[in-house]
Amino acid sequence: MADGGPHFKTVLMQWGPIPPSGGPNRERYLDHKGRESLRGFSDEYEAVLVILGDRAADMPALDFKLVEEDEGAARAIQRQKRSEWIQFRSTIDQATLDAIAPRIKKATTSAVAALNYLEDHELKEDAHRAIHRAAFVKRGLFGCPIVLRDGAYWEDCAINISHLRMGLSVGLVSDFACSICARLVEDCDHQMGEPYPKVAERDSGECSICEGTECEHIMGQSYLAVAYASAINAVAHEASFVARPRYPQARIVEMIRDLGETGNDPCVRAAAEQGILNCDADLGPCKGFNEMKTGRSGSGPIATRQTSPSSRSRCSRSPFDRLDRRLARSGWGVVRLPATFFVGVVPGQGWRLRHHAVTRSGLDVVPRR
Repeated sequence: MADGGPHFKTVLMQWGPIPPSGGPNRERYLDHKGRESLRGFSDEYEAVLVILGDRAADMPALDFKLVEEDEGAARAIQRQKRSEWIQFRSTIDQATLDAIAPRIKKATTSAVAALNYLEDHELKEDAHRAIHRAAFVKRGLFGCPIVLRDGAYWEDCAINISHLRMGLSVGLVSDFACSICARLVEDCDHQMGEPYPKVAERDSGECSICEGTECEHIMGQSYLAVAYASAINAVAHEASFVARPRYPQARIVEMIRDLGETGNDPCVRAAAEQGILNCDADLGPCKGFNEMKTGRSGSGPIATRQTSPSSRSRCSRSPFDRLDRRLARSGWGVVRLPATFFVGVVPGQGWRLRHHAVTRSGLDVVPRR
């Protein structure tokens, strides 16, 4: 295993305008984006069924309740469904699998995005079920690989990661450019939030009007576009784990999977290196959500297990508790973020992630005071 405690790969920000910070505007934003993501899931999932045609009726059924506290019962369901999927997959030709792969991947991504937008919404359970449905098919047909990288086992399991309800808040310094003329906001005459004519162009495949890769805008034609301030030359200084991030999709996307002594088995390591070691969490019920809640001042975050929309209980074995204990023993944890941005987790200080200089030898770590 890699030294230094738990590692994560995360998204710090989303592309596009900064989401509203709160109030009715944020509620409308989350509602709109969440419903849009749910529609995206539905469209892609239905496309998978269309591709399967008559064989869709023989696909293993997600016929179990989504939440199950009994680990033995959950594991039995996973084993049964894994056997069913192995049998079903053997009847599907490679051309059909190739056609399904991008669709079910998009369905899973859209379902997870929907939950990130709707985690405090009446449609939360719709998003929860969408994740299970998409991940169930994705795992059944294509697996959920646990890979060996840099001496550690990494996973991007949609079930395991999406059920950790926390995100990232980043502190940075940046300039802001006008979306219409690309000049610095303080140097241009456009009023942010007002519409202005703008010529449709493509930069790196994205439309300058809607930022989409596929759209109906005609290149070279002028359209009315709302002016907004776009962050450029951003320099990140710190990041923090928070219960509800300003950017709803600023979440963990990969994390280390602790396999214990099993991870030292040569056969297990070989399977991970060959891409045939898989996580089974997608094949059965979950234990509910691990919600990150802020405790009293100075007490740091508290992890609770939400087993249903109406019941919550403290979970003594939550990933947050395990992470805190491991960090307490090691003094520092290391979190790897995109673009080789390294931060250290400070135990007992509200999960503050502090920025440190990256040297050629790795991370320049300052001992915990």
